[in-house]
Amino acid sequence: MSGRSRGHIEKRGKRSWRLKWEKPRDLETGKRQYGTKTIRGTKSAANRELTRILHSIGVGDYVDPTKITLGEHLIAWLDGTAKFNVSPRTFERYDEIVRQRWMPALGKRRLSELTALDIKRVETQWLTEGRADKTGGLSARTVRHFHWVLTNALDEAVRLRLLARNPARDVRPPKPQRKPIVWLAPKELAALIAASSETRVHIPVLLAATAGLRRGEVLALKWGNVDLSAGTITVAHSLENTQARGLQIKPPKSGKARTVALPALAVDALKEHATAQKKQRLKLGQKYKNFDLVCPDTRGGYWHPRNMSRVFSALVGEADIPKVTFHGLRHTHLTHLLQEGIHPKVASERAGHSSVAVTLDVYSHAIPDMQRDAADRIDDLIGGLTKKDDSSRA
Repeated sequence: MSGRSRGHIEKRGKRSWRLKWEKPRDLETGKRQYGTKTIRGTKSAANRELTRILHSIGVGDYVDPTKITLGEHLIAWLDGTAKFNVSPRTFERYDEIVRQRWMPALGKRRLSELTALDIKRVETQWLTEGRADKTGGLSARTVRHFHWVLTNALDEAVRLRLLARNPARDVRPPKPQRKPIVWLAPKELAALIAASSETRVHIPVLLAATAGLRRGEVLALKWGNVDLSAGTITVAHSLENTQARGLQIKPPKSGKARTVALPALAVDALKEHATAQKKQRLKLGQKYKNFDLVCPDTRGGYWHPRNMSRVFSALVGEADIPKVTFHGLRHTHLTHLLQEGIHPKVASERAGHSSVAVTLDVYSHAIPDMQRDAADRIDDLIGGLTKKDDSSRA
């Protein structure tokens, strides 16, 4: 290996190739150093990888993959990829998981030496004694989320050719037990809506319970996205709270806007609400922050999600209904739709889900009623006809 030819390929197996190349000389001793790597696939793929390595050495940005630690890669993934592909609030959560969980556990391990057994051992430990207060283990859902973050980071290591295979994908993460969805029966929902009629959360309750909006979507909704004559709203934004930037607007969870038809009771309530809001704006004058929000705080600015939830929780505590979260109103709306025979595709569109499969999976508790209804309809359709046929034969 001399001159321009600083690397070569050796065949190791039927679809296995060993790359060997000359690395930059050792800065202290001046001695030559060599790197090796095994590639599985075609010889053309091996040639492309060797060319990429030699080019990176030539331009001076070569990084020896055998020396990169998991911690170094995770930080690079956070700053170079995750930050630009998820919302600020999600990024804060990823950053917390990386720095507080994976870095202390396996951050010093060389990326090339990381094994599925290492990951499995750490995750098992978290399940038994992972709580910060040392009082027990973390939930399967939490550990599964930690696993998902690591898997995504290591997927990028594979794409960057730092790893031949993602060891996290060889580990089966813990399967969380699905918590039962709490939703309100029609009479209970009607009681809650009535109880909210003289409170600040009346419109948020209606938007969640009759249109399926999430909390952030309710608090980001602007009058410019409300068409009272058509009886529709366009859900184009969501409000989130981040530690670094505070309250800010982002796209909906699905990443795209959706238009939702409103029932008459919600349209009428919004008309009354618009009139009351105009009076409030005139009363406060220049003190009112006119952000054009349907559900602002008392001065027209963004209503903090946590503060809105506190008002809602107090309302539920006083009402004679089961304890339900604000998100439970969205569950209630979608459950009612499915139980009333509305096509799952329509329910999915109103929910802003990525697919109908998500809707049916999350709201599987409504499926038994749909199955029973389907059976009854078949009976109505052909049951009588078959009985007449049997009697004629007799």
